[in-house]
Amino acid sequence: MSLFYIITAVRCSVCKAKNLPTIDEKTGKKMVQKFGFYRRKSDSKRIQRYHCLRCNHTFSAASKDPAYHQNKRRLNYKILIGASSLNSIRRMAKTYHTTRKTIARKLEFLGICCKKKHQTEIKTPSYQADHIQFDEIHTIEHTKCKPYVVSVAVCVHSRKILGIAGATAPASGHLAKIAYKKYGYRPDTRRQALMKLFERIKPSVHSKTCFSSDKHPYYKQIVRHYYPNAPYRQVKGATACVAGQGELKKAGKDPLFCINHTFAMLRANINRLIRKTWCTTKDPAMLMHHLYIYMRVHNSRLVA
Repeated sequence: MSLFYIITAVRCSVCKAKNLPTIDEKTGKKMVQKFGFYRRKSDSKRIQRYHCLRCNHTFSAASKDPAYHQNKRRLNYKILIGASSLNSIRRMAKTYHTTRKTIARKLEFLGICCKKKHQTEIKTPSYQADHIQFDEIHTIEHTKCKPYVVSVAVCVHSRKILGIAGATAPASGHLAKIAYKKYGYRPDTRRQALMKLFERIKPSVHSKTCFSSDKHPYYKQIVRHYYPNAPYRQVKGATACVAGQGELKKAGKDPLFCINHTFAMLRANINRLIRKTWCTTKDPAMLMHHLYIYMRVHNSRLVA
């Protein structure tokens, strides 16, 4: 459960609200003591109880749990792993003998928890990056007439995903006229999303961090806006001899292997990102929750 829960020190909530210390200043004795256990009904877990000697208030280790008021708490960890292993909401509902609405609600809850956990952990030294690669992965919002783009930044040495940001984009090519006629004007927010991404990864950047990406027209302008003195290398994207075979690129070694490999893992483990799939994204907010869940599992289990 530590994959997404934020562990805090044991402290009485009543005394904390009054800004009272946890240790008696005269005797040096702790004012919070263990007070037995109880067995939680929702997941049969043994929970520690505590007793505050100052205000006589009793509470438990689960009182500050983000899932404190949830039923079927035992499903949280299963859904966390299942959502990162190519399972759809419908498939998880059948596997765990529950409803799709329950799975969707828990995906949203887990996504918020994983996002908060990431925002805390990115400030730690383990997320400091010497070399960052970034790019955009393209998907759709229910139909090919409504493209959706996710900007992703990855640390080359640790392979951890440092941040994500979603953006809408208009349809292009032969679908442009069809999309405009059917759905109207669709704004292009890719620049704004990339700027959000650079804001979010600021804690991972230090004075010697360097950046690399492909030769997208507006990438250089945004990098120079946020990090004018950082070394930045743009590499011309090379196509593979066989579609999807990065190791068979005509140029030899892939200079953007880290970000391209991360995109391959995203498409291999999140069903709604597969190019030919029935599991399309209906709500971009749910896609972002799903991506934060995968990012948490990826950073803590796959590359840790």
